[in-house]
Amino acid sequence: MTKKILIVEDQFIEANNLKLILQNAGYQVLPIARTVPEAMSIVNSDQPDFVLLDIFLKTHETGIDLARILKQKSIAFIFLSANSDPATFKEAKETGPYGFLVKPFRTEDVLAMLDIAQYLNSQHLSLIKTLSVARPAGNSSNDHPATLSIIGNTPEIAEVKKLISIAANTDFPVLILGESGTGKELVAKAIHQSSKHKNDPLIVVDCAALPEHLVEAELFGHEKGSFTGAFEKRIGKFDLANGGTIFLDEIG
Repeated sequence: MTKKILIVEDQFIEANNLKLILQNAGYQVLPIARTVPEAMSIVNSDQPDFVLLDIFLKTHETGIDLARILKQKSIAFIFLSANSDPATFKEAKETGPYGFLVKPFRTEDVLAMLDIAQYLNSQHLSLIKTLSVARPAGNSSNDHPATLSIIGNTPEIAEVKKLISIAANTDFPVLILGESGTGKELVAKAIHQSSKHKNDPLIVVDCAALPEHLVEAELFGHEKGSFTGAFEKRIGKFDLANGGTIFLDEIG
C-alpha cells in the first residue's frame, strides 16, 4: 500500500523539491501545507502516514507546536530544518520525532530517513498492539507463582507485578531500572518464569565482573586460538541462552 506523506513547509522551492523526490520514489504526496491550520485540515481529512514538517513556519505556530498534536494522534513525523540552534533542537527532540532532515535535501538522505522511520514506526505500533493484548485485567498478575518471591502489598509492588506479567507476554527486550539491591534480578527471574520460555535456560551475566578485554569473548564466545590465552573453544552467553532468556546485570 502506497504511503501518504504530508509536507509542511512554507518555502515553495524546498517544498516542491521534496515533493518531487517523494513522488519519484513512489510515495503519495498530499497537498503541501504552509501553516499549522492548513496542516491540521489535511491531517483530519486525509490521515497521512507520515508528516515531514519544518520546525520554523512564518506564523505564530511552529512545527514544534504541530508535532505535539501529531504525537497525540500517533502520527509519525520527521523534522525539516536548516537551523542547528541547540535550544530549538532540544525542544524539537522532546516531541519524539522519527528523525531530522537538514536542508538542502539530498534524495538519498530523504529516502533513507523515511525507510528508517517506517521501520521504527512499525516496531512501535507492534509493541503498542502487543502490550494492549498482554496487559492483564485487575490484579490477576499478583497471583502468578513466579511473582511470589517479590514481597509486598503496596500499590507500587502491585504495579511491578503487573508490569512483569506484561513483559512476560512479549518477546521484546526489557530494561529493568533500579538502585543496587532493589531486586532487579528477582524481577528478571519472575519475567522469565512467567513467560513461554520458562522451561528454557535463564543465563545471568554480571557485566560489572567482566574485564573489558573479555566482554566480547564472554558474551559471544570464541574459537580455540583466536587470541592469546584462548586454549579451547568457548560458547558465549548469548548462545547458552538461545531459546531462553539472558539477563545482563549491572549493564550501566
